[in-house]
Amino acid sequence: MPLQLWCAYADIIESDDFKFRKSNLTLALGEDVSGNYIFGNLDKMPHLMIAGATGTGKSVGINSIITTLLYQNSPKDLKFIMVDPKRVELSLYNKIPHLLSDVIVENGKVLSALKWAVGEMNGVSPAPGQRLADINSYNEKIKGGKTKR
Repeated sequence: MPLQLWCAYADIIESDDFKFRKSNLTLALGEDVSGNYIFGNLDKMPHLMIAGATGTGKSVGINSIITTLLYQNSPKDLKFIMVDPKRVELSLYNKIPHLLSDVIVENGKVLSALKWAVGEMNGVSPAPGQRLADINSYNEKIKGGKTKR
């Protein structure tokens, strides 16, 4: 069995590194073996995959990421579509104001929710052949009212 160490989440989000972050998409990921806090920046990640064997902390990691984002962002600035077909991980978030709908637990509803989200993103997409560089460019385009619709 691997050695397990604990770090206090409150210590991470109360640290100066977190307090003086440059982005409200900063993720508090944990602590390295030297005691330094580890942060990720979601706006620099094109994708985020969480994988591992049973009991390796995937759920803890997911909840830390969600909590970190909730801690930094108002419901006006952050919206979630959460999918939990196993009905065990995310239902505790059902009443947060950041959700666009209740946590989706039925597989048949997932496709509709994702199609809606893609449609929303396409509504502010750039001209054909152009791309928005990152989430910040996307948000600026929305704030400026520059949409296709």
